[in-house]
Amino acid sequence: MQWWALLVAAAALRAAVAAGHALLDDITAVPGIAVGHARTAGGHSGVTAVLCPAQCLASYAQAGGAPCTAQTDLLADLHFGNPSVSGVVLTGGSIIGLTGASYGALRYVSSAPTEQFPQRLHVDGFTLPQLPAAGLLDLAYQQSVEGGTRADLGSLMGQYVTAAEQACAAAVIKDAAGKYGPVQQGSQGAGTGSVAGQYCFDVKASTKGGIGSAAVALEDNVVIGVIIAVNVFGAVLSDKSEYMTGCRHLNGSFIDPERFLGLHTLNPEHTTNTAIGVVATNVPLDKPGLHKLALAATHGLVEAVFPAATEYDGDTIFALSTAPASALPINERGLQFITLETAARRATAAAVRRAVCCVAADPLLRRAAELVPAACAAVLATFHDHAWCDTLAAQQQQQQQQQQQQQQQQEL
Repeated sequence: MQWWALLVAAAALRAAVAAGHALLDDITAVPGIAVGHARTAGGHSGVTAVLCPAQCLASYAQAGGAPCTAQTDLLADLHFGNPSVSGVVLTGGSIIGLTGASYGALRYVSSAPTEQFPQRLHVDGFTLPQLPAAGLLDLAYQQSVEGGTRADLGSLMGQYVTAAEQACAAAVIKDAAGKYGPVQQGSQGAGTGSVAGQYCFDVKASTKGGIGSAAVALEDNVVIGVIIAVNVFGAVLSDKSEYMTGCRHLNGSFIDPERFLGLHTLNPEHTTNTAIGVVATNVPLDKPGLHKLALAATHGLVEAVFPAATEYDGDTIFALSTAPASALPINERGLQFITLETAARRATAAAVRRAVCCVAADPLLRRAAELVPAACAAVLATFHDHAWCDTLAAQQQQQQQQQQQQQQQQEL
């Protein structure tokens, strides 16, 4: 890159930061994006459906060395087609969950009324929606919580089929104003069994992960939104580079990942980690542009997780554009692409931190809100509506109960 190009890029980055673009609550701020969560029958894993009923153009970026994905080949730049997808499926359960959830989502979307999904692919009398998917491995957490019990393969896969159908059904529900959303964050959907900071090879010594979302509002009603399930090998960092999750010493302090990994040998059994998510926008981008947007979101993951995108992670980010073909391109809206990239990076880092701070009480693991309350307080202060963060919703409920008890005592 020429020196003058670097100066232009740096100026654009400073301008984006100085503009103070508003941080919104979740990805459904992007028009045309719908999100639904559901848990498996056991209650310790789940599925998140990120749908675009009017179709989206899609691409993806894969930074981790241990991915678990389906229907991603057509999204790659190598292929000339511009695939229109009906959404993306994020699921726990590794390959078992991926197989079951993919089928459940396919079954729901292919049989849904035309008014819900008006632009599905039809071939030889069959409805064939494109629904790329990614899975994360939360089976160790499930077994730990459930006391080592293990369902048979067919039964477990069936749970993900059902959960995916339920997640899709929840996603397409609109509010009184005809809008999708909002998105519950914390131990929900694909983040139900997530663990954050598994670098010491012991689930029980790690911290609870979850699913988080955020969006950034730019000029001319442009929005960049992200949702991400955080089941990562590394530790989540605050915006001040302080540890928020990870393995801990007996005194409760966090173990430094770099130092720990320098003293221990890893093996393939430790490839049980992944951050999977979606970045979406309402501006028209072609497949290479969406691929770059997904890469920018991956940079946000690297900013918020250390180490990230390792050979033991399956980190995968899908990118979606809900814009119709008639929409104005960004260069006619006074925006540079670097502004979108900066917003994607910022929204991803915020979503990762919200994921771990919104986790409510867990039967097995400590959570960031307990370990680093000040750092999480700063993260949770960015929410406009507290009802959609598990931690804040629990706090509100507790406060209401205390107020009711106080009123009852006063009446006595």
